[in-house]
Amino acid sequence: MISLRNLSVSFDGRRVVDDVSLDIASGEWLNVVGPNGAGKTTLLRILAGLVDFEGSFAIDGRDSRTFKRRELARRIALVPQIPQIPAGMSVA
Repeated sequence: MISLRNLSVSFDGRRVVDDVSLDIASGEWLNVVGPNGAGKTTLLRILAGLVDFEGSFAIDGRDSRTFKRRELARRIALVPQIPQIPAGMSVA
């Protein structure tokens, strides 16, 4: 189960995710719908550990901030629609 409690994120003083709370049961499907700029991708980036946030979220009762980076990545993955390749990345 994933539990979100009072999640909020601001960029440059602008609140883009505001006080989101919900529970997602194991095996449950969830759709996040909204207009461009509503914070859908930011919410997903919070869950993947890519964005600093206020509030908390837990996975199976364990606070997300206690997971090491690799542990969190094994539980939650994010595949962006348009991937960004870091500068200087080469293929061998």
